[in-house]
Amino acid sequence: MSLVDGKPELTRIRVWITRRSYQFRAEIREPGKPAYQVTVGGEAWKQGKGNLYHDRILKHVGFLAKKIADRASALLADHPQV
Repeated sequence: MSLVDGKPELTRIRVWITRRSYQFRAEIREPGKPAYQVTVGGEAWKQGKGNLYHDRILKHVGFLAKKIADRASALLADHPQV
C-alpha cells in the first residue's frame, strides 16, 4: 500500500457483466501499475491473471449474481404467467 497526500492508495477492483456474452469482467487498478482486465473464469483467469484478488473479485461476482436473482424473482412474482 502506498501513500498519496498522506492517505493510503488502495487497489481498486471493479466488476461488471458484459452485454454481448453476459460474462463477468473485472478491472484491477493497483497503485503505481497499469490497470488490467480479466474475464472471470476465462483462459487468463485460469492461468492466474489477477490471482491476488480472486477472493475479492468472487465476492463482487456473488453480490452481482444475488442482485440479479433477487430482481428476477421480483419480476416473476409480479408476472406469474411467465
